[in-house]
Amino acid sequence: MELKDIRTRLEAVVNALYGADDSGARSADWVLSGRAEELDSVLVLRLVLAIEQEFGIVIQDDQIRPETFANLHVLSQLIQRKVAPSSHGVS
Repeated sequence: MELKDIRTRLEAVVNALYGADDSGARSADWVLSGRAEELDSVLVLRLVLAIEQEFGIVIQDDQIRPETFANLHVLSQLIQRKVAPSSHGVS
């Protein structure tokens, strides 16, 4: 799956989860960037569950770190590794 497709779907997931307005430029990035204090454990869990459901993946506990949720690009890369055919082991 292409990174840009993942990012588009991820933006929709984040926007829906946080009630961000699609008309705002990169509203999903705004939700994540600079708001780490607002990404408490319950919100992170909701986001992880929504991502797992949308993409059919499992995000391991050790992958749930602040840097993973720094922005949509980093999160999209993690998702891409997990949805890609696993020819080089488990991500």
